Order: sequence, then C-alpha cells, then structure tokens
Amino acid sequence: MQITSLSFLNRWINFETEVQTDQQFFSRRRDILFSRILILSAFITTFLLLKDFVVMKVAGSVFIDFIILLIILCSLWMVQSGLQKFAKTFFLILMNAIITFYASALPSDRGIFLYFFPLITMAFAIFDDHEFYFRIIFIVTPIILLLLLVLTDFNLIGGFKLATSAHGKYNLIINAVITSLTITFFVEFMMKANRKSEKLLRLMAEDVQEKKEDLEKINRELDRFVYSTSHDLRAPLLSIKGLIKLALADSDTSHDKEYFAMIGDRTNKLDDFIHEIIDYSRNARTELVNEPTNVTELVDGAIANLQFLENASRITFETNDESGTIMLDKSRLKIIINNLVSNAIKYQNLQAEKNWVKITTAIHEKSCVIKIEDNGIGIQPDLQGRIFEMFFRATEKSTGSGLGLYIVKEIVDRMKGTIEVQSRVGKSTEFVITLPVSLS
Repeated sequence: MQITSLSFLNRWINFETEVQTDQQFFSRRRDILFSRILILSAFITTFLLLKDFVVMKVAGSVFIDFIILLIILCSLWMVQSGLQKFAKTFFLILMNAIITFYASALPSDRGIFLYFFPLITMAFAIFDDHEFYFRIIFIVTPIILLLLLVLTDFNLIGGFKLATSAHGKYNLIINAVITSLTITFFVEFMMKANRKSEKLLRLMAEDVQEKKEDLEKINRELDRFVYSTSHDLRAPLLSIKGLIKLALADSDTSHDKEYFAMIGDRTNKLDDFIHEIIDYSRNARTELVNEPTNVTELVDGAIANLQFLENASRITFETNDESGTIMLDKSRLKIIINNLVSNAIKYQNLQAEKNWVKITTAIHEKSCVIKIEDNGIGIQPDLQGRIFEMFFRATEKSTGSGLGLYIVKEIVDRMKGTIEVQSRVGKSTEFVITLPVSLS
C-alpha cells in the first residue's frame, strides 16, 4: 500500500507540473501577443507617416511618426533578444510620453488622446499575474496623463502647438477607427485567454476529484489490508505455536510426523500469503515489460507447479493455444494463469465423476483472449460481482487469503485488459481474460 500511496503522490506531482506548463503557455501567449502588437503598430505608424507626409504635408507630425516607428523597431529587436519585460516597459513608457506630447501639441478634436485607451487594454493583456505591479503602473499612468490633459485643456506642455493641415478634421475618424480595432484585438485575446483558463479550471477540478476518489480508495484498501493481513499472518503463526506446544507436551514421539505435517501445512499457507503480497506489491511497483511470450509454456508450467495440490490428480487438463508467440508482460500473465488454475483445482466438484479444466487461447484483433473453464462448484450469482474485492471469500470452503482474484484483477487492469466471469453453481465457472498484445 505504501507503493500505491507513492504512486498517488507521483500523479499529484505530475499534475502540478502540468499546471506550471499551462502557466508557461499563457506567458508565451502574452509575449507572442506583444510581438504581434508591435508588428501591427509598425504597419499603422507607417500608414500614418505616409498620410502625414503625402496628404497632410506636416513636417512635425512626420517627425513624430518616424520617432514612434523607431521605438517600435527597437522594441521588436529587444523581444527578439529575449528582453520581453524590458521591451514592454520601454515601449509603454515612451508611447505614453509621445501620446501626451502629441495630444497637447495638437487640437483636441484630432482625437490623439484616444490612443491612451489601447495602451490601457494593452497593459491588461501583455503582463502576467506575477507582473501585477507593472500592469497597475501602466494602467494608472495613461489615466493620470489623460486627466491632466483634460484639466489643462490639452495644454499640458504650455502653448507649444504643432502645425496642422486643412485635412486634419479627418484624423478624428482615422484615430477612432484605429483605436477601436486595436482595443477589439486586445479584448478578443483576453476572451480567448479567459476561455482557456475556464477550461483549465474544469480540468483541474476533474483531476482533483479523480485524485480524491483514488485517495479514498487507497485509504479503504489500506484499512482492510492492515486488518486482514495482521489476521492472516497471525493465524498460521498462532497455529504453529499451538502445535509446537502440543508436540512438546506429548511424550509419545509417534505423533511427531503428524505434528510436523500440520506445521508444514500452516507454514505453506503463510508462505502462499506472503507470495500474494509480493505479487501485489510487484504489480503496483514495477512497469510493464512486453516481451515475446508463449502462452502454452506458461500454462504447462502452471499445471506442473500445481500438480501437488490436494486432489489435483483428479483433474483432466485440456489446453488449446492458437495465439503463437505474442508480446506482453510475461511475469504478470504467469501470475494470472497460476491464480486461476490454482482456484480451478481448489474449488473442483468432488462429487463429480470426472473433473476437467479447459484452457484456450486465441488472437482477436490485436487482443489475446484466454479462457479458463472448469466444472467445479461454481459461484453464487449474488457473489459474482464481489469476487475481485480485496480479501473477499466467495465460499466457506475457501482456505486462502482472498487476495488471489483481487491481484488478478489489478494485474489485468494494469495491462489495460478486461476480465469477465460466468458461473453456474454446481456446474461450471469460466473466466475470460482479454489483453492487448502485438504479434512478435
């Protein structure tokens, strides 16, 4: 269970890494947005420069447009050099200063002050949350400058005025259109970012809920594991201690073999239980290792290893393998086959004249399908849904730990397969395991 808890912790760390990656994604998006703003601003400034030079023929405005274009190009160079934050600060400071000068040096009906509003929305869009103070500074600054311009009747720098053209009355329309398009561009970006954030929050909530359910499952299994393990480990030990006490107190040495046999039986049960715990831990701890596997060899090996189980000689085994050599986790498949064949032997119908176990293997659409069928005592219909639970025993005849089928189900799930059971009480039980494989 400690391994499972560590697995949960690793998943949580991976989740935190994913969140950090998303934050980096937004940061890159803001940097890309700023680069696009600079490129867009360069086109707009070039258009204004040509307008002022060809149509308006105002030298002062042409000069300022040229200065703005130089500022944009310098900012672009800084961005390409990796100085994003410095480029943003450089651009916004100089643009606020130039717009303030321009708005004070031209009549207010030209609408130069409208460009403060794109600068405000730009500050919202291009700074990350950890750059909160920069965002506030460049939101408040244009607002203060605009208020100062209004309070001084757009004469903040005194009586200095730039020459104007007779066509200047059209500038208000041009500036209003450019401002509206620019603000729309920023708002659209922020709306997309907001939708992305909402999607991320939903994914985070779903992931947290999934991890919460995993943790609750781990805690429940841990409680049951501690209780049942302590009981199943202590029971054989107490039995061994009792037998040793009886053997020491019995002066008749002819009973020694009987005592040793009983102690050996309890020791074997203890050893089997420890092996089940090891199998469970290994499945939770180790990664899948796909390797060339011959199912026939695993089945024959399981039958040979289990032939000394009680009443195993009464069973006739029938095998049919049409899968050939396939690629999957050989050690895990071995545990699955051993557990299911062992159960078929343990829960055979002793009243039947002939007991049999049929094991067939076939390939269906890149999946290996293994069927293990027997004519044993079967499983009650109301208990079939619980046989894969930890420490669950479906019959009073069970002498095992109740971990076998639980481990089988955990392994099948780890291999991204499925396991199904069909059983008729007193007649038969069939397990069908489907595992994804690739042909070697």
